[in-house]
Amino acid sequence: MASFTKALFFGGTTAIEPTGHDDRILAMGGVDDSDFYDSDADEDIPYENPQTGESYSLKRAGSPKESDRATKSSRVAGGKAAVPKRVVVEYDSDDGRIIALKQQGYADEYVANKLIQEGRIRYQAKTVGSRWLRLRKALEEAENERMDDELSDWHIEEDADLHESVKLVDEKFEADLKKLTEKKWADVAAVLASRIHKKKYSGRACQERFAGTWCGYYADLDTHGTGRGGQ
Repeated sequence: MASFTKALFFGGTTAIEPTGHDDRILAMGGVDDSDFYDSDADEDIPYENPQTGESYSLKRAGSPKESDRATKSSRVAGGKAAVPKRVVVEYDSDDGRIIALKQQGYADEYVANKLIQEGRIRYQAKTVGSRWLRLRKALEEAENERMDDELSDWHIEEDADLHESVKLVDEKFEADLKKLTEKKWADVAAVLASRIHKKKYSGRACQERFAGTWCGYYADLDTHGTGRGGQ
């Protein structure tokens, strides 16, 4: 139990060393230290000074009121309290700061702390991330609309660059498509092998056979016993 000072009883300033009697007195009365924090109301507690024999009436310290707790819990150092705010293209300075920091590659946690340090709105890191995504989407849509409105400003000399750009992208897509097609028919061959319980055909053979049966070519040959199916 915390020691009491002489100032409490005699007006002095020298601290009285704990003797252990205080705890025993409280224990005999069915009182322990935890009782000082469980009640909101003050209560008289009889107390006898073991050195002087004098009796005193102590006030039990009540726990903080609920209103005090609510006030303390709502106090957060720095920044302005966050309030619901729409995402618009004509953004305010706080959103502008988020955009600037995120475009520089900073993490959400860093941006949230930076806003608080600068006395701006107080966001959690996850809120910064979701707001940045919505801001970016709104800005991209606005930019696309602006560019569509300027379609009439297309210049003839830009057509050559357009065609060259399409050609370069087509080449890339064709290379990627070739790889995907090869993988597709390799997977088809693997599935077919599991169905017929035998690894018999390659992916290319499956592709050719499928193309032929699709147009009825192999079906006609097999009917006469001259196709692969009739061998």
